[in-house]
Amino acid sequence: MTGSKLLNLTEYQEQVLFVSYLQKLKLEKKIIEYFAIANENNMSFTNKTVAIIQSNKAKASGKKSGVSDICIILKNRVLFIEMKKV
Repeated sequence: MTGSKLLNLTEYQEQVLFVSYLQKLKLEKKIIEYFAIANENNMSFTNKTVAIIQSNKAKASGKKSGVSDICIILKNRVLFIEMKKV
């Protein structure tokens, strides 16, 4: 992928590339495990009533604002990564 195409990626696309890199590191035994933390904003639903219901269900099951997008487990530490598009 060229430099100009990398600049036009969405946050989702950047995270997909990062996860591919994490998979490579896991196969090389450089990390123990990684996983994404589903904590997206449900208010993007077209139906606002559905969005509010989904948001309330997510909060009741432990959703917290400000939680990182990805967790990476190393041998002696845990990293929390927040993906942001600038």
